[in-house]
Order: sequence, then C-alpha cells, then structure tokens
Amino acid sequence: MKIKRLDLVAFFLFSLILFYEFRGNIFSGSVISIGVVFVLIGFLVTARALDRFAADQKLTLSSFLFGALKILLLPLIFLVILIVPLALIFNRELLTGLGSQLAATLGFANNFYQTTSLGSVHFINANELFFHVWPLAISAQFLLVWTMLLLLIAKISARSSRAVRQMRILTFIAAGLISVVGLMILGRETIAGASYARLYFSATSYLLPFFVGSSLACLYGYQTAPQNFVDRILHLSSRRQLLMIGIDSLLVLGIAVGTHINHYWQYFLIIVLGCILAATVLHAIRVLQIQRQITPNIRTLYFFYLLYLTTWPLSLILADHFSATVSFGLALLFAIISALVYQLFAKIVVRKFLTISHPHQVRISAGVLIAITAMFVFAQNHRPDSVDGATDPAATLAQLKSAASDRIITTTTATTKTTAKTTSTAATTNDKTATELKTAWQKILNTTNSHVQIAVYSNKTKQTYRLSNVSTTTTFDTASIVKVSVLTELLKQKQDSNTTLTASEKAYAVKMIEDSDNDATTYLLNNQMGGYTATQALFDDIKMTQSTANADAWGNTQTTATDQVKLLNAIYYNTGNYLSTASRKYIKMLMANVEDTQDWGVSAGATSYHVKNGWLNASDGTWRVNSIGHIEDGDYTIAVLTNNNSDETAGIDLIESLAKVTHDILD
Repeated sequence: MKIKRLDLVAFFLFSLILFYEFRGNIFSGSVISIGVVFVLIGFLVTARALDRFAADQKLTLSSFLFGALKILLLPLIFLVILIVPLALIFNRELLTGLGSQLAATLGFANNFYQTTSLGSVHFINANELFFHVWPLAISAQFLLVWTMLLLLIAKISARSSRAVRQMRILTFIAAGLISVVGLMILGRETIAGASYARLYFSATSYLLPFFVGSSLACLYGYQTAPQNFVDRILHLSSRRQLLMIGIDSLLVLGIAVGTHINHYWQYFLIIVLGCILAATVLHAIRVLQIQRQITPNIRTLYFFYLLYLTTWPLSLILADHFSATVSFGLALLFAIISALVYQLFAKIVVRKFLTISHPHQVRISAGVLIAITAMFVFAQNHRPDSVDGATDPAATLAQLKSAASDRIITTTTATTKTTAKTTSTAATTNDKTATELKTAWQKILNTTNSHVQIAVYSNKTKQTYRLSNVSTTTTFDTASIVKVSVLTELLKQKQDSNTTLTASEKAYAVKMIEDSDNDATTYLLNNQMGGYTATQALFDDIKMTQSTANADAWGNTQTTATDQVKLLNAIYYNTGNYLSTASRKYIKMLMANVEDTQDWGVSAGATSYHVKNGWLNASDGTWRVNSIGHIEDGDYTIAVLTNNNSDETAGIDLIESLAKVTHDILD
C-alpha cells in the first residue's frame, strides 16, 4: 500500500466535516474534526515556511502574502462569483443580509460575525451561504500574526552558522509556548463556562491545535525532514504505522458520531484529544513517506478544500427544490465540477498577475489588503443586533442547547404593483412581525429541552416564518398528522381518475381525521391507495422535499414543519392548484370537526380553526407530539413539530404556548 500524499486522510477529514455540517451541530463530538483540521493547517503553514527557509536561507513578506492571497482569498472570490448568481436565480432567501455576509467573508471576520449572528451562533446548519468559512477566517488571522513572528525568527536565525537548525529550534520554542498559552486560555474559558458561542467561534480556542501542528512541523518536517527524526524512524514498522492511522481514524470517527457535548469540559477534552490523534496520524504518515521516499504533495488536500468551500452553499441553494439527500448529492457533483473550473480560473489569474511589473504587483497587493481591512472593520461594526428574547452571544451552554438557531426566513409569495411608499411600509411591517414572532418563540424555546420546529404562513403578509432548535435538515416522525397527507393523496387519486369517494371510503376518512383512528388509516393506505408509501407522490408533487414516506410504519413518516405548511397551503390557499375546490372543502370540514379531546395544539388562543394532531410514545420513553392546522381568525397556517418531550402533556403545553403567542401577534 502506497501513501503518495495525504489523500486518505484528506478524504476522511472532508467526509467528517461534511457530516459535521449537514448532520451535526456545535454540541456534537464532530467538533473534533475542526480541531484536527487546525492541527493540519498549522503543520502545513509552518512546514512550508521552514522548507522555504531551508532552500533560500530567508523568508520574505511578499512570498507569504502572495501565497495567502492565492490559497485563501482567490478561492473565496471565486466562491462569491459562483454562488451569489445561483442564489439569485434559485433561492433569493439566502441573500438576506448579503452585504454583511460578504464583508465578513472577504474580510476574514466571519468568526466574529457569527458570534453575534442571531441565526447561526447555535447550530451548524445555519441558513447562510457563507457560514462555513469561519474556520478560514481564523486561519487567516493566525497566518497574519504567525507570519510576522516567523519573519522575525528567520531574520535572527539567518545570522547563525547553522541557520536552518536554529530556525527549527526557535520556531519550535515559539509554537510550543503559544500552544501552552492556547491550552491555558481554552482551560480558563471552559472552567468559566460563560460563553459557549464565543468559545466556539473565538480564534483563541484554536490556538492550541494550530500551534501543536506548527510544533509538529519543526519535529517531522515536510519536504525536508530533520536528520535526527529520519534516523529515529527508519527502523519503525510500516504496518504499525498503517495500523496507527486506521485506529486513530476510527477513534476520531467514534468521537464525532458517538459524543454529545453536555458540559464545557467535554469540549475541552475533545479539542485536546483531536490534537493528540492528529499528531500521531501525522507522525505515521511522515514515517511512511520518508521510509518509502515519497515526496509530499498537497494537491489532493487543496482539491478537498475547494470542495468544502462550495458544497455547503450549493446544498443550501438546492434544498428548497430537492430532498436533503438529492440536494447534497447534486451539490457535491457541482462542487467537483466547480473545483476543476476553479483550478483553471486560478491559473489564469496567477499567470496574469505574474506578467505585470513588480511595482504594480505591490500596488495591487496593497489595495487588496486595504480592501480586506476595510471589510473586516465593516463586518465588526455591522454584526446583527440581538433582540429581546434572542439568544445572547454570551449565553451559557445550557441556555444555548435549548435556544433556537434557524433564523426566521421570510418568503414573498405574491407580486403586486404598488407605490414605493406602500412597498416600504409593507416591508417594515413584515420585518416587525418577523422580529416579534422570533422574540416570542425564542423565549419559549429557551425554557425547554424538547426538540422543536415551528413554521407559520401568514396569508396577510404573504410570508413564511420558521424557527427551530435543531438543524434545518432534521426531520420528525409525523405520528398522526400524516393522516392529512393520506386524505389529500386519496382525494388526488380520485380526482385524477375522475371518481369520487365511496360511502365506505368517506366513513374511513371521517374516522381517520376526526377520531384519529389508526385502523382506518391503515385500511385506506393498504386497500385503497397501494400501500404505506402512497403519500410519497404527494410529497414529490407539492415539493415537500424533506418529507419521506415510511414503508413499514406510516406513523414514522419523516417531515419538517416547513413541509407541513406547504401541505396546509395547498389545502387552504390552493397553492399550485393541486386539489379541486370540493376536495379542499372536504378536508377542511373534517379538520374543523375533530373530537373535543383532540382539538388542542395549534388551536390554542384561537376561536375558529381547523386542526390535526399527532402523538407517539418513543421507545426511549420520550414523546413525539405534533400539531398542524389553519387559524381562521388570523388567516394563517401553522405547524409545530416536537420530540424528546418528557411526556405527552409537556409536548402539548409546549405547542400551545407557541400557538398562543403566534395568535396574539398575527390575529
């Protein structure tokens, strides 16, 4: 087995980080992947600097700046050029606050921006195009400071008769000292336990892994390895190194998948473990490379880095049009194509830059640095302001774990001709409504450990509002609310075949909706509709892209609150002209007549409503409680999905508290 590069490690890290982004949150053990990546970045930055010094006996600021602009800034510029037009065409919601997002991204201040961003300080699945570049911002900040220090060390070392050796020693001492400082800062912050968001996004939290990597570069080398290291490792077993890489990778995977952060010390321990495991993997790789005389090459690492930059925003753009799996697959495919195109783009830009005179290169570089500095300052001064009830960036871990992450998304669904004054007034009203709802909802979510999604469409404002304290791709078991989907699909089948419900089918439909009879639901699905997966046709037709029918248990059909609102809008507002007027009236009639013991939930606070609820006792003893419906005395549709409730009553109370404040604001 030949390891020509860091290919396998690169692929493993890339896969782990994608898992972290799409399935994890900042409270999962997947944060270990961030620690490992910073070790690798510190290693590569320092090792390449040492190799350059070994070759030229000096380091220059211009070479550092050129490399930084090429590796860090140029891919971001390409990313913006690629992503913004696509979002403009396919998902304009993602362009909210675009100016601040771009300033934070291109100014390498995204970590500061995220610290106080209302919509993204809690969970990894933030609904922002450039959320994922915050580690890049920290890397750029480290690179700037570390470059200055390395230039000073190089200047001192160049005077020595053994310049290369002294450069390694002084660099190792500096990196080691900063690592110790980083460990102390991380320890102090975890003991204080005052601000999880700032702990997570702060550059100081990653001083330890970055400079551990820098220290390892001094010990292991890269293109040029220290002779004492070479002498020491030549006798080591290659099989043992391969085994070490495999074991460490499995340990990292186990921590990423199997750990959930409930205490600050767990975060601290995971970062430290990430440093240790990364160190042993790098050691094993360097041993194999030296023993087999393999020249290191980072082209594959760079390719995966480009994939990382593009996969996240592309998947967000596609998420409203396809299921989570399909959108991710398409995003990954487009990201591969984009990475290949970027390499051509970069060659052209770099070649053009190198053809101009040196003075012009200096002026251009200076102009770019000034622009980056300006954007950095702008991002610092235009971070989102927090509102009463929104999670404070200084909130504790316990508070953040129950706080909501998904920023309210407003979607205009109707186009009207109006005066500029009217448009401005409507926009102001809508913004006020969104803020009021978010504030009220978040106050409630801050008091619960249940998992919650809420989505509301107001027919008055023509906008959808949503909030969640789980990732935006998380789906919930429908329980009995799926019965509305079953009836909708049944009526659609009858409509397409130009037939109507028989008397027997109507009797079963009444039992299914008004009495929530499970046997009636099973009968209709199996005997009249073709099986439990019949509702998938409905989900596909009205673009309920996050909903999936379950072939084994219809109550375990997966969905999101946003998808349920799409269904309700098709029924109550005839979105997409999916059902006939008669079919829609029939569903409304049944949902308006559920038995008295089942009319709780989103109906709370309203006097005229249509509702369907679902509840399910999970195998772990917790309860899944959901409620969907239409509120006539406010003219809005609403869906609230919950799980991890201590009991059914707790779930009902949670839903009704959200429903009441919603009605107070929208009525």
